[in-house]
Formats: sequence, C-alpha cells, structure tokens
Amino acid sequence: MSQSLSYKPKANLDLLMSYSFTPYQSSDNAWILDQHERHYVQLVGFDDSFTHVVQSWLEQFQNLPTAPCNHGWIAWHREQRVGCILSRDDGPDGVRVHLFYVHPSQRSKGLGKLLLSTLIENAIQHHKTKTRVQTYNIHHEACQLYHRLGFSITEEMKTHDYGHALRVLCFEKDNLP
Repeated sequence: MSQSLSYKPKANLDLLMSYSFTPYQSSDNAWILDQHERHYVQLVGFDDSFTHVVQSWLEQFQNLPTAPCNHGWIAWHREQRVGCILSRDDGPDGVRVHLFYVHPSQRSKGLGKLLLSTLIENAIQHHKTKTRVQTYNIHHEACQLYHRLGFSITEEMKTHDYGHALRVLCFEKDNLP
C-alpha cells in the first residue's frame, strides 16, 4: 500500500518508489521491539529499561481507542521491514509521533521524510493543525529532519534516562501552510 504525498522529495525517486507502507498491526510489535533494542540498547548504549519502555508503549498503543490519528505505518523494502512510525491523537488540534524508526541501511535515502510526511498528511486529512514529537539531543539525524520539515523546538529539558544524561527536545510543527 503506497502513499501519495504532496511534498517534493530530494532523494532518488526510483528508490522512494521501491518502498511500500502497510498499516501497523500488533504482529509488527516483535520487529519494532527488536529493532529498537538492537539500535538503542546495543548501539547507542541505552540500558535495558529502554526495552521495557518500548514494550509498555506498544501495549498502550494496542489499547488506544479507535481514531483516525491513532495509527501507524510499517515501511517495507524488498519484502523486509525497514521502518516504522506510530501516531496518537494529541488533543483537539494535534497528533503525536511515537516509535519513529528507520533501519540504518535505509537512512539518508528519504525514507524518514516519507514516513513522517505520511503521518503529517494523515493528520491534515483529519483536521489536526499540529504535529508533535519528542526526542533526545543525541538523535542528531532525527533532529535535523524535524528542522528541515519545519518543526520548531518548543521545550528542552535535562534528564537522566536509560543510563545517560540527556536533553529531551520537544518539537512541534504547524501543519497548515
């Protein structure tokens, strides 16, 4: 199930056309959890509590009420999952991004922008004027993508999460032109 978007990608169009998206299903949970654990625990060095937080969030997501903005997408490339993004309704005006992940082999190819733009397009179709996301300062690629797509930092907080001193960055984007 490919998505049609109104933005103009800078990445190779043939490569972008090779991705397909399917709606998130609970059967995707094992892959999402595995990828987050591999990347954030094994590569970034987050402690094991991160895995439990991801698992807990996936369980919470399963119990959200049915709503157009409580949705997710799984990105596929050559019959393999390569990315995901989940969203939930965030009040009358907004949508919040959760568990946004692109496999390292697919980074810097436009897939992250495609996933995030798909979520924003869905939010716009359901009259959501704001898209919000929270990440850590060490996620440089994600922060750069948010800035490129017009997100602004609305709040910054020092924290000690997953065994690291970090800064939480809260981003928001006005979905209206």
